[in-house]
Amino acid sequence: MRRADRLPAPRPGDGEAARQAGGQSTIEYAVLIAVVVAALLLMQRYVKGAIAQRWRSAGDVFGFGQQYEPGVTQITKDVNQ
Repeated sequence: MRRADRLPAPRPGDGEAARQAGGQSTIEYAVLIAVVVAALLLMQRYVKGAIAQRWRSAGDVFGFGQQYEPGVTQITKDVNQ
């Protein structure tokens, strides 16, 4: 006996329900992806700020907390070292 002979006969409307279920899962995935993208876009501001703060604090270590200002900042060079 072939496998196709053992399967129950399709009932009217079964194909439509399967199509709707497939369409619903596609919409659910699309909504899920949209929510994840929105969350990443919202987090972008905070991540940028955190990275900028890291660079700022790393730069302050080298400049002893001082910023270069043209015409005001004096640079001394020690040529003996």
